[in-house]
Amino acid sequence: MKTRLFIFSMCLLLLIFCSCDAEASTASLDCGAVSKELVSEISGGEDYIEYDDVDVAYFPFASPDTEISMLYSRSADDIGEIGVLKTDSDKIDTLKKSVEEYLSNLKNEKAAFLRNYAPGELSKLDDACVKRYGNYIVFAVLSYDESEKLFNKAEEILK
Repeated sequence: MKTRLFIFSMCLLLLIFCSCDAEASTASLDCGAVSKELVSEISGGEDYIEYDDVDVAYFPFASPDTEISMLYSRSADDIGEIGVLKTDSDKIDTLKKSVEEYLSNLKNEKAAFLRNYAPGELSKLDDACVKRYGNYIVFAVLSYDESEKLFNKAEEILK
């Protein structure tokens, strides 16, 4: 009986240690690497380029304690944009709300323009989505189908 209890305890400890290692490696992923892997999942992803640090600093959710990688389509007829952000667990909910507000403002500011000049892109604003994965926030301004592909890949990488 003592041997079985010992083996069970060792197996339980092994599971705990393995889960801690997996969590630590996920928490240490670079946002830039994640965003590039995510954008490879969408059609036309090769046309996406990363905002530089100067541009990122102007986004309302930018702060010194937040790692940010954002990519946008360089095609004039595509408003697509994705972002991967990482911060401390005590700030992650606030960061998610800031990104949601950013997307809401983006929709309010661009909707009238898109109705007149690129009505096919308007649905991307309606389908814009934000999801949390641990200490990461991922957002997408893409078509519904492209967002689904992107978020499925994000879940695979970040969970």
